[in-house]
This record gives sequence, C-alpha cells and structure tokens, in this order.
Amino acid sequence: MDERGAGAEAGWRGTFSVMLLQRYVAMIERDYAANVSSWFTFENGLVKKVYERRHESVEDGKIRFVHPEDADMVNSFHDPDTVRREYAGGLRQKALEYRRLADDGKVIYVRADMYIFEDEGGALKSQTYIEDITESKKARLAVSEARRAQRQLELKFVSLIKNNYIKIYEAVRERDSLAEYELSGDGLLSTRSLPLGWKRGAAELVARVAHPEDRAAYLAFLDADSIVREIEENGKHPFHIYRRSDGSGGWLWCRTTVRGYRDEDGDFHLIICVQDVDAELREREKAADELRRAYAEARRRAKELEGVGQMFSTIYRLDAALGRLECVHLSPEERELNPGGLPRRLEDILSDVHGEDREAAAFLLTAGKAESGKKAVRELDLRLKSARPGGYAWARMSLISLPEVEGHGAEAFVTMQDIHERKTREVELKTALETALNSARQANEAKTNFLSNMSHDIRTPMNAIIGLINIAETHLDEPERVRDCLKKISVSASHLLGIINDVLDMSRIESGKMTIAEEAVDLSELIHRLITIIQPQIKSKDQKLIVDTSSIRNESVISDNTRLMQIFLNILSNAAKFTPSGGTLEIRISQLPSARAGFGTYQFVFADNGIGMSRDFLSRLFMPFERAETGAARTEGTGLGMTITKSIVDMMGGTISCRSELGAGTTFTVTLDLRLQDENGCAYAPDEFAGLHALVVDDDEKTCENLSQLLEEAGMSCEWTLFGKEAVARAEMMHRRGKPFKLYLIDWLMPDMNGIETTRRIRRSVGGDAPIFILTAYDWSDIEEEAREAGVTAFLSKPLFRSNLYHTLRQASRGAGQGSETGGRAGETSRIAEGKRILLAEDNEINTEIAVELLSQAGAEVVPVRNGREAVEALAGSPEGYFDLVLMDIQMPVMNGYDAAGAIRSLGRRDAAELPIYAMTANVFDEDIRLAFEAGMDGHVGKPIDAGELYALLRERLK
Repeated sequence: MDERGAGAEAGWRGTFSVMLLQRYVAMIERDYAANVSSWFTFENGLVKKVYERRHESVEDGKIRFVHPEDADMVNSFHDPDTVRREYAGGLRQKALEYRRLADDGKVIYVRADMYIFEDEGGALKSQTYIEDITESKKARLAVSEARRAQRQLELKFVSLIKNNYIKIYEAVRERDSLAEYELSGDGLLSTRSLPLGWKRGAAELVARVAHPEDRAAYLAFLDADSIVREIEENGKHPFHIYRRSDGSGGWLWCRTTVRGYRDEDGDFHLIICVQDVDAELREREKAADELRRAYAEARRRAKELEGVGQMFSTIYRLDAALGRLECVHLSPEERELNPGGLPRRLEDILSDVHGEDREAAAFLLTAGKAESGKKAVRELDLRLKSARPGGYAWARMSLISLPEVEGHGAEAFVTMQDIHERKTREVELKTALETALNSARQANEAKTNFLSNMSHDIRTPMNAIIGLINIAETHLDEPERVRDCLKKISVSASHLLGIINDVLDMSRIESGKMTIAEEAVDLSELIHRLITIIQPQIKSKDQKLIVDTSSIRNESVISDNTRLMQIFLNILSNAAKFTPSGGTLEIRISQLPSARAGFGTYQFVFADNGIGMSRDFLSRLFMPFERAETGAARTEGTGLGMTITKSIVDMMGGTISCRSELGAGTTFTVTLDLRLQDENGCAYAPDEFAGLHALVVDDDEKTCENLSQLLEEAGMSCEWTLFGKEAVARAEMMHRRGKPFKLYLIDWLMPDMNGIETTRRIRRSVGGDAPIFILTAYDWSDIEEEAREAGVTAFLSKPLFRSNLYHTLRQASRGAGQGSETGGRAGETSRIAEGKRILLAEDNEINTEIAVELLSQAGAEVVPVRNGREAVEALAGSPEGYFDLVLMDIQMPVMNGYDAAGAIRSLGRRDAAELPIYAMTANVFDEDIRLAFEAGMDGHVGKPIDAGELYALLRERLK
C-alpha cells in the first residue's frame, strides 16, 4: 500500500475510532451519567483522559485532584510497569477505592475499575472508569461504626454479665413476656424467650430456684406493677436479697436488682439482674462478729479500769444543814442527758423524781441530816426524769452516811445508779410470769373443760350403744328393728373410736413418740379411699363434691399413707360437718416444681361454702381443746383434730393455712414436699387414641376443662358441654357431617338428663361402637345393668386421675372395657377366701368370736389358738402348705405375737419363710407397726377390726 493509501486507511481508522468513541461516550453519559465521573485509558505506558464530566484529572500521565494521603496508592494503581506485571500474571481487571477533592474542596469517595487488554496490534492497553461512591461509602462507614459501637457495647455488657451477674432477664410488662440473656460458646450475647411469660414465669422461677422460706417474699417483690411504681414515682432501682439454689443442693445469698425504662411504644421494660452476694454477706457478717467481739472486749477492759466510782452514774456530796448538793462524779452518759446542768438543791432533785416516788425520796434525803455522824446506807429505787422514751428512767438512789474520822468531818453522799434496763427486765419478767400464770390457769381451765367435754362426748356414744343394745334385746323377733339398732351401734362405736384415737394421738405428739413412716403412696388410690370414706356423710346432706387432680404428673410418691389420710379426713369431715345441706365441697390438688431434686411440691386445697369461722376463733384454730361455737347444736368432737393435723403437717415438713369468713365458707391449704417414686411419672396415653375426636359431658365446667386437657395431652381433639341434651345434638350433628365422635365421657348425674339416658339417645341416634364412659363419684352397682343395656362401655370413678383415664382408654382400645376401670369394684366380700385355711392366734374370747365369724363369712376355714406358743406348735405339726395365712395378736400369755412370728420364721420349712403373717392387734402406733415388720410379719391390721380392711387384705393375699 502506498503512502496515500496508508494515510487514507489511517484517516479512516481514526475517523471510525472517533465516531466509535463519541458513541461510547454518549452511551456512558446516557446510562451512567448519575455515577460515572471519568474514563481513562492506558496506552504506550501513559494514562490518558478519554472522558471526564467534571474537570481535568490527568496531567503529565498523573492523576490529579487525588487526596494527598491517597496519591501514592492511586498512582501505584495506574503505574504502567505495575500494570504490565499484573497483566503478565493473568490479571485482567482490578478496582480501587480512594478519596478525591471536588471543585469546592470537599472530599468525595470514588471507585476506579480498570480493565486491561491488548489491541489488535498487540499493544497493552487499559480502560479505567471512575464512579462517585461518596453516599454509599458514608453509609457503609456509618454501618461499620454502628456495628463497632454495638460490638463494644455488647462486649461491655458481656463483661458485666461475666463479672457481676449470674443471671439477667428482660420482661415487658404490657406484653407479659420474659426473656433470658445467655452467653454463647464464642462469648457473644443472645436472648432466649421463656414460654410462660412474666407472670407465670416469675412464679415458676421462684418455685424452682428460691429457698422455700424466701419464696413468698421474693414473689411479692417481683410484682411488675409495684416495681414500675417504685421506678417511675420514686426514681429507685428496687432490690431484694434472698437465698437461691446453687444447683447442687446448697443455697447462695443473691441480690436481685431491677432497672427499667419505657420504650417509644409506651411499653415498660424491666431488666432483672441476679447477683451472687453470698461471699459479700458472709464477709460482712464475719466483720460484724469481729467488731462485736472487739467492742465486748473493750467494754470488759473499760469496766475493769473504771473503778468503784463508775458503779454510779452520779455522786453528790450532801450538805444536809444547807440543803445543798455538790456533784463529785458524773458519767459521760449523764452529762449528755443533763446538758443544762445538775440540780444544786434538794428541792431541785426532788422535782425530777416521779410524783409517785417523790415522798419516799424526800424521806431518804432528809435522813441524811438525822443520821449525820453515823455510818449508814439507805437505798431507794425510783423514777427520774430522763431523755429516754417515756420521759422517766429507773434509778437507784443511795444515801451513804460516813462518821467523822481523823482529819475529816462527818459526810453524807447521795449516789444515783442507772438500773433502768435491769428494772425494765424485772418488770417484763414479772409481766411474763403473770402471763404464764394466766396461761397455766387457762390451760388448766381448758383441760378441765376438755375432760368435761370428753366425759360428755364419750358417754354420749356409750349411752347410745348401751341403749340400742337394750332395744335390740327386747325386739329380737323384729329383724328390721334389730338391723337398724346394729347399724346405729356401728356408727356410735366408730365415733367413740375416733374420739379415743384423737386423744391418744395428741398424747403421743406431746410426748414426742409420734413418727412419720416412709412408704409407697399412690395418690390416686389414697384420694379414692378418702372419697369412699367421706361419701356417706356428704350424701346424707345432699352436698356436692368437686375434685380437681388434672395437674398431677406424678401420682406415686414416698410418704406416710396413714398420716396423709388422717390430715385429709380431718379437714374434709369438718368441711362436710360445717357445710349446710346442698352445699359444695371442693378438693383441688396441684403439683408444683420443687427446689429439691427428686421431690414434688404438692398443694392440697380443701374449700367449702359452709358457715365459716370468726376471725377470733381462726387465731385459735390450731390450739388444743378448741371447738368453735356454731350458735346451733353443740359441736361434737375433742377439739384436737386440727391440732393433730397441724402437728402431722409440721412433722412432714409442710405448711397448713386457713382462710375463713363467717357465712362465706372456709379454705384450707396444705403444702407438702413429697419424694417421687419415679420422676418421669408413670401415666402415659395409649397411641391408639391419638388424633381422635372426643366429647366430654359434665355439669361442672371445671371438670370439663380438666378432662379436655387430659385428653388433649393424649393427642386427641376435644369438645365439651354442660348438658346431656346438647351432647345428643352435637353427636347427631357431627355424625351428619361425617366426623363422628370416637370417644364419649359422660357424667352420670346431670340436671337436665342423666348420663345413662344421654348414652341411650346417642346410641339410638348415631349408633356405632365408639366407647362411652360414665363418670361418677358414687357406687354404680345398682345401675350397672341398665347402663350396659343403654350402651355404656365402662365406668370411671371420680376423681379422675391421669393414670385412671389412660388405663381405661388402653382397656377400651384392646376390647377389655366391659367392666369398670379396674374390672369391677372391690366391693364383693362373699367367699373371697373360699377353700383357704387361716391360723388365728387370739387370747380374748370375744375377739376370737368376732374374727372367726368375719373370716367364715368370707369362706375361710379358721383354726383358732390362744397364744403364740400354740400358734407355733399348730404350724409345726401341720403339713407344708396347710395354712394360707396367719393372723397374730401381739399381747398374749405364754408367748407374745412378735416372738411367735420370729419362731415360725425359724422353723426351717419352706412354707414358714413364705407364709403371710399379719399382726391383728390394738397396738396401732407407728412403732408397733415397725416392730411387727422387724419380727418378720408382712403387715398390720388394727383393732377394732374393720371388716372392709380385713376383706381387702384377704383379697390381696389369697388371690
């Protein structure tokens, strides 16, 4: 190509490049006008400007208007040699952020993006785009600074937690929320929301971590409204000191401090900080002890050095002739109490004496003149004006007369000795003695009244028993009349036995001989026995009994079965006695978390809407021999029931309290920490019922709610109603919708329609084989046949425990629900010992006759003997396995029951080691039962014999 052609081509290429550059610039201005401020190219080792919208920024190959501190960095970024090396190393694109100076001198942040490439001729080139990133940079810097500040604050907070607090919580009063601050593994701070919220969470926290003696005060302190008032109205940060569990069975003194603030939404935030102050308090107490010891030692040394003069607060020299006084000694205490100076005349000192003591004081001082020259000492205790509370203090005034001796004339001194504290103690002691004397008199009167009451209360049932026996003897040909007499004799005898037991229990408590046993207790069985015992009393007055046990998770505990029953029966029988006919009794049993590992805190609440008690009697409720005056018939009983109840509760380490108001009813609350047999509980729901739809029918709303909760915990969905008619309507409606109920729980006695009729109509309307359980607190034997015909699957006995319900559901799921919840009531007594042979050791003929009759009615063959030796000989002379059970009296001639049991166990026969031996004796105290077990016996049956208890024993051991 000639020069012209080459020039033409170069011109064409140049024109094309300019056109392309212009178009590219236009595109940049159109698309990037808001951000791109410059465009540079690198060519032939120099940086050249291609486009700049604001001002020149390249001069002699160097970037201009760069912040001085960033100039070296920017020029190094654009340095040709550096670019070549980077390109050779494979770099094709790089970026840099730096500061530039704008036209007005302000600093702006920019980003340079460089693209490196070779052109067609192999020349190395680059293109650099400059973008203004001031706003985004400032935003990033602000975020970074905020994060840094937040991190610093968080680190400071974490350090504060580590060094000062063991727990920090945050609560929002209006939201009822509660969160706990926690430290993660990397030392950062996080929060964990607690599901129960503030109100319930605070109560749960206190019950779990606080010492039992501190719980009430700590929970009262954590009242959110009180804390907010204290902070907002008084500007204080309230705090509370209490004992907190250290997690290993010990207790630490801790201080909880609460700070607070109100956010922009008006919600009040409470920051609860728990601080370990155990060492601080103990060190402070130690320092206080040391200070007290040092002070006592200083006082002791001071007294040794004070001398005789210090025995007196004031000593005067008396000039009886002139009637004047001269102070020769004044203690510092008296100097403070008499800043205006001491009296100088006898009249002045007498004016300070209490009016009742003034005449005696004047006589004493006047004697100083009469006895001048004689050695004499006269003393008088009187009251002097003082700055102490009350205006007067006790002092001992002494007149000391000294005869004339060589070099000294006769003198008289008047001394004052402060005896206020000693005299006050004497007065207090006298008052205490008078109070004790009055208390002793009252106690004697109470015991006299008690004996009088006992004479009346014991004679009343005895009179009934004797009179009814006479009536029965004269009507032997009238079986119904005799049966009625026997029934009333049984009631009177039970009442008499209760009176005797109360007196004996009180005697054992006062002598310290009562002990608390540790044995397996099934709360479900215990409460059912309680209801069975009290049911006749409640039924006779047509009273309603409501029992709530839904919150019990662990029904099996370790305690004293007998004493628990005694506590509950004392309270419940009183409730029934003092509640009018048609009234309502309630038992609410709750299981709360316990601070003791392996224990549960059980709260038993007994409430009634009876006649209540006056405030005056309430203060004497737990005192012995007290009986409320009801204003009607005379109150029966020993007046010892509640005293015994409180004593037993105290011995079990629990608490008992009572709220009552005349005409408004009474509520007793018993709280006991009971050791759990199984911390995980033993009641579990059958899987077969999970997801099923159930209907609960009961006229008590609380019972419906509790049963629904238990069913929902078993995985069911649940509805409930208070009326039988509505239950039938709901069953029909759900059946039409194709969503029939798969389980029914129906109360027997309801006001509009009873449970059997409700069942009959449901079966008639919707058919099906869905289990229907009847709930009742009464004996259902009379209605069982009718109920089965109506379609009832099984009966459930109230109160309904979780284990009873789940057990019955499991039976129903296996097709075993054709009986009651346990396969029938344990009420059948006939022939339960059929074919069994029982050895009876009893020396009393009447007791033998009674026992033989009761055992024979149960179908047993009875072999009676008169003492322990005969019992051993009878067993030794019989074939192995001949006897099935031994009932052994304890106090017998020749050989007592304990020795006889030991001798039987030592016979060396297989059946002697396995044969059930039970003590059947009037020795019914705890140590008697313990001795029976130690002698090798299997149990204990108390006298007088309770037929139900005896038959229960036969049913258990002879089955």
